[in-house]
Amino acid sequence: MRYEPLRATHVLLSPEGVTTLSESAAAVCEALAAPRSVDAVVSAVAAAYGVPEEALRDDVVTMLEAFVARGFLREIAPAAEP
Repeated sequence: MRYEPLRATHVLLSPEGVTTLSESAAAVCEALAAPRSVDAVVSAVAAAYGVPEEALRDDVVTMLEAFVARGFLREIAPAAEP
């Protein structure tokens, strides 16, 4: 992930092209800068937004699954049940 100043947004570069990220998708990518569990990613994003983890757990897991489907991640371990 990198910040694209001309677009004023974060993007992911891949052989297929450039994917523009929403603010929340960029926060998830930042949380993935180092290998982490799903729970750790949820915790990092919740802390960044100042919201309870349970308020965004489903959205973060859905986003991670989308990243896997698009080839941005290889795999994710299942999230712990709340």
